[in-house]
Amino acid sequence: RARRTFAARYADVLYPLVSIMIPAYNQPRFCREALESALAQDYPNIEILIGDDSTDDRVKKALAPILETHTDIRYQYRGGLPGEVTGANVRYLLNACRGDYVNLLFHDDLIYPTKISRMMAYFVEDQEQEIAIVTSRRDSIDQEGRPLGEINRYRWSGDRIFRGTALGREILLQQANVIGEMSTVLLKRSLLQQGEIYETGIFCGYRERSMGDTSTWLELMRAGHACVFLGERLSAFRKHAEQNGQNSDTLL
Repeated sequence: RARRTFAARYADVLYPLVSIMIPAYNQPRFCREALESALAQDYPNIEILIGDDSTDDRVKKALAPILETHTDIRYQYRGGLPGEVTGANVRYLLNACRGDYVNLLFHDDLIYPTKISRMMAYFVEDQEQEIAIVTSRRDSIDQEGRPLGEINRYRWSGDRIFRGTALGREILLQQANVIGEMSTVLLKRSLLQQGEIYETGIFCGYRERSMGDTSTWLELMRAGHACVFLGERLSAFRKHAEQNGQNSDTLL
């Protein structure tokens, strides 16, 4: 108990700050569940930011009881327009947060309690400052949170580190997002800097609006940074009819 008390008291000194950022857009139940999964993390130094681009106040009302209890959560209603792309909200959150490491938790996904602590263990031990991304296996769930099975493009047992261009080449040859969606990964924020601001979805100076995650991974791999794969499932990707990935124009 004394050790836990000490760690909690000096968490901001002992542990690097991690920012969990939730870009919200309607769907209040999903957003509440995502926030609850962020609050359940066992890593002791986390800030949580919510950028709400919803077209109404349903998300704000659904989160109100949690925000009243957890006054340190930074919530911003941005008054989004119908159909506004997620990129503007992600950009806002990346530039509003304070953490050296960032997890973009999309409002319909979930992260498991040990995700941040397991991933931060690798960043903390990275004396050569080579690691840009830590990712893991992940589950797939349906609209009601029921399991659909594992999303598994990770073919190895245990944890493994991949270097730069070899992994980028693997993504291109497989024509698949081997690393995972934004909610799956933990990123080193400084490596996302583009000029005066922090950005995702940029590859070779080109903004990719439909595949922002993959273009971000390719840009980091192109620069020679390393990616760590963890062999356990640490997040859940929700599949439902309203997400962009089910939209035929987006797929095209």
